[in-house]
Amino acid sequence: RVDAEAAVEESRAAGAEGERCLARALLALADIEQKEQRWEESEAALAEAAATFGRLGDEFGQAEVQRLRGFGALFRWEYDAAIELLEEAKSRFEALGDRRGVAWAQQNLAWCAFYLGRAAEAEERLRAAAATFEELGDSAGHGWAIGLLAWTRFQQGHSLEAEAMAESILEETRRRDRWALGMLLVLIGSVRLWTGRAQSAIPCLEEASEIFNGIDDTFGRLQSSAVLGRALVASGRIAEGFAIMPGTRPEELEQLGRENLFSVIATANASVQVGDTERTAQLLAMIPEVENPDGAMVVGDTERVVATGLHNLQLGDVATAMVGLEAQHDLLAPTIDPNLQSALALVRAADGQVELALADADLVDDHERASYLDRIIAGVARALAHARHGDHTAAIAAFDQVRAAAEASEDPVTAAVARLADATAASARGDVDAAERMALADTHLEELGLEETSWRRAFRVALGISSAA
Repeated sequence: RVDAEAAVEESRAAGAEGERCLARALLALADIEQKEQRWEESEAALAEAAATFGRLGDEFGQAEVQRLRGFGALFRWEYDAAIELLEEAKSRFEALGDRRGVAWAQQNLAWCAFYLGRAAEAEERLRAAAATFEELGDSAGHGWAIGLLAWTRFQQGHSLEAEAMAESILEETRRRDRWALGMLLVLIGSVRLWTGRAQSAIPCLEEASEIFNGIDDTFGRLQSSAVLGRALVASGRIAEGFAIMPGTRPEELEQLGRENLFSVIATANASVQVGDTERTAQLLAMIPEVENPDGAMVVGDTERVVATGLHNLQLGDVATAMVGLEAQHDLLAPTIDPNLQSALALVRAADGQVELALADADLVDDHERASYLDRIIAGVARALAHARHGDHTAAIAAFDQVRAAAEASEDPVTAAVARLADATAASARGDVDAAERMALADTHLEELGLEETSWRRAFRVALGISSAA
């Protein structure tokens, strides 16, 4: 920012002769202010840039101002305004025959589509933008488009393709753009985390966090710390993970701002993963429901509902958990979200809806976007449903399968929780080795500092050992 501000002042000092440089410097300053989420300062720079371009009769510059205004609205979650501004910018670039400007507007519109959950639209726009940048020999634009396309493919469930795509442009991006490098590292870390490689995810996420801290970028810092925190928690470094995750202090909410609440939702889901109902309740209370354009879903909505539903299950309140999860399921229909479906399978098993729980678990197993954690939760739901129905042979087989899957991951927390579910079912059956299994499960939980995990209550309720609230 210091360099951009210096360029602005130097251009102002040059008077009329420096106006073109002034306008460009103001655009650069506005972009930097946006990345630091200084929205008023960014808009002030854009307003002065627009006036300067107007005096110069520079229509290309006016279109670029419009694009940056749309980009800022996007990062404030003002999707209606962002789309309107970006579509207008795109039309202006098209009228001017500026293919590069059109490609950048397309790329920004793809971000809107991505955050609104419209992955197919995002992919179409990004492939068009990438092709244009490649034809123009614009390596920076091409790298940005491919990077966001990798994120889109990840959202669509093509995790390994997304990882390969990100790694293919990693070194070039490392030479060119630290912010983009940080986001690529967050993507690679996210792929590794959600494919069961939490420990392998930590080094690149630590590098991303260092980058965003180094450039003092709030958005990137929150994104990287949320994913890094989840990876640390899953790896068994629980206190360390929560210490860096956003939203662990209530006073942070105002500082985070509405546009960063997704990072708090990530913290809430990590709290659910370890079964800390007190922390989860505090986090969920911090997260207001977001009104979205045209009733559209945005990234984070379903994750918040899942955290709330599993939290209620851990409290023993199956009925409340069911209401929220089923409402979200109906809202998404006919689309299947494997994260939501796995949670619904678990709650339906606890409610004694055996056939529905088994069907939900099968849907998760068959879904290309299911993470390793979705599949393990669905596997636990399947095993509990069989146990609740009295089909002990099927329950034992399902528990053996899900325990093996959990222990094959780099997630000792989920492996310990799966062992606890198995041991609780063995106790309910009256197996001769039930006490031994529970002792082993307790040992693993104690090693992680999770002796008091509320998954104990959830599994007892699911098996009918304890009454639901």
